[in-house]
Amino acid sequence: TVGVLVKLPNDAWPPPKEICNGINFVHGSTAAEFLEKSIKALVVVPPGISGSTARELLEKKPEIEWLHSFSAGVDHLSPNLQNVQRAVAYTNGRGAYSSSLAEYALLGALYFNKKVPRLVANAAENKWDKFTMPVLKNKTLGLVGYGDIAKHTAKLGRAFGMRIVAVRRNKSASEDDGPDEIFGVEEKLELFKQSDFVVCSL
Repeated sequence: TVGVLVKLPNDAWPPPKEICNGINFVHGSTAAEFLEKSIKALVVVPPGISGSTARELLEKKPEIEWLHSFSAGVDHLSPNLQNVQRAVAYTNGRGAYSSSLAEYALLGALYFNKKVPRLVANAAENKWDKFTMPVLKNKTLGLVGYGDIAKHTAKLGRAFGMRIVAVRRNKSASEDDGPDEIFGVEEKLELFKQSDFVVCSL
């Protein structure tokens, strides 16, 4: 049985039937709701769930062997879990949303580059407005941060023929098929100057 710490309503609950595969999921938003339930793993789904609640469950239910953060970020959990005095497997959702968010970023670039608001306004007014529609090819896509989301976004940008530039903490880090140009954090304004579109995935 897997316990899911989640504050309803939340799109993550209930889990899709196709992923359950015989696993029993139970949910609650407080530690008290799980104390009488037998669970081996705990999933924490933000927002509205504190790390202190997760820690309380780990301390009171020693049978919990695994804690998973639904989100990639664990800042809301880590301060409370650093001093848990037993072995627990910790995982997070890093990479689970990268493809989806990369598509969303390119949707934004296409939305403005293809002048979708103008098209919608013309349709509402029944107006034929002939104009040249720009393309993304040879435009510059700036990425603030170069983690998994940014790497997926860069891949899609390249498919459109875009130039890729990025800001990252470690400017000297090498990447296979990395950005065309990398800036350090102190050089971020140069990225903004060069970019036609900027995606922040920090």
